[in-house]
Amino acid sequence: MLVFSFFFIHVVAYLLREFVDLFTLAYLIKTPSWAVASLLMFAVACISQIGAWGIFRFAQACFLLIGFMFLILPIYLHGELNPTVWHGIWRLSEGKAIWQMTYNITPWYGELFLLLFFIPELKRAASVRGTIWFASIAGTYILTSVFLLSLLVFGPNLAGGLTYPLLELTGFIRIGDFMQNLDPVIVTIWFTAFFIKLSILFYSGVLTFSHALAIKEHRIFSMPLAALTVVMSIVIAPNPVEMNRFFDRSWSTFALFVECLPFIYVLAAWLRKRAKSAESNAKKPGEAEVRS
Repeated sequence: MLVFSFFFIHVVAYLLREFVDLFTLAYLIKTPSWAVASLLMFAVACISQIGAWGIFRFAQACFLLIGFMFLILPIYLHGELNPTVWHGIWRLSEGKAIWQMTYNITPWYGELFLLLFFIPELKRAASVRGTIWFASIAGTYILTSVFLLSLLVFGPNLAGGLTYPLLELTGFIRIGDFMQNLDPVIVTIWFTAFFIKLSILFYSGVLTFSHALAIKEHRIFSMPLAALTVVMSIVIAPNPVEMNRFFDRSWSTFALFVECLPFIYVLAAWLRKRAKSAESNAKKPGEAEVRS
């Protein structure tokens, strides 16, 4: 549980650092990085205290808006697409590069294992399987659409160096003559989705930390762990280049290791069941002799 908690807090610190680096340079110039990180994490810590049910209700209210944005995004960017890039996509032959990219992106799907800790808190836990499949399909569409649009608009060289390609794509969206730049709208929707993700990941870290200490009341850890996350986001790397290099080289292996740890519980449950069945089978002949 402590490993799970560290994993979630570490991911939140990484995402927080990326957000602060972007917004302090583009939108919050001359604002101290620690102030931006502290204010955001204070809000995340407050919403994490209402529990998984409240966070998911908040996410549910924003899902339709976020999903609709990604659904219509390709329509408004069709004029900026470069069709010649398609030939390069279909002729991909570097198996090593494809494997490396697949290996790096897989752990971001593996984050869904955090739902294991939320199922006991849900009122209809039996129907969560269909929700997970739907969320996986929706997430796949969002990631694929943003990846392809970035590749077709910016090209492979420039798109590979963008931290937030979706925000860069907003500069190419035009709706008639009355709305020439949707950057404020897209940034608002993107920040809402980002805030929801931070809240869920941070709540998972707080919840697993309380489980590790066998304390039912997780709220008492929200503010201390939020402060720890801010400090970790500041010292995680000296600059964005070093941070991205670490996540490209080492983080995927660490994340896959942590995300596979729940299988230990499955193996333990199977061994216990097998041991109990063997024990019951061993007792049956003895019971027959006693009866006789």
